[in-house]
Amino acid sequence: MPTVRIYGYLRQHVADASLTVPGHTVGAALDAVCADNPALAAKLYGPDGLNEYVRVILRGLDIELHNGLATPVSDTDQIGIFPPISGGEIIEYRVSSKKILDTRYSIIHFLPT
Repeated sequence: MPTVRIYGYLRQHVADASLTVPGHTVGAALDAVCADNPALAAKLYGPDGLNEYVRVILRGLDIELHNGLATPVSDTDQIGIFPPISGGEIIEYRVSSKKILDTRYSIIHFLPT
């Protein structure tokens, strides 16, 4: 069964920040988490589906880069749910006329592989 990890202020809506749940897709896993945690469900979903500001990460990528909620998951997968994040800065380096972005602090680096 996949593990769903809850980050940031969303943790206050669950008893444990890491939950092992049944489900063969991201959507089914999230449904299992939300069935036992209605306060979390209210933060994750709006009238039109998944809240566009919540980031759901699987295998280091936002699920929108996979197949959204229909993305298949295995028993060893970890799904990360991140609250809206804003602010910070992108560190830029200039090498001649090329701009290089420093991605060491990308959100995907917070999930274990």
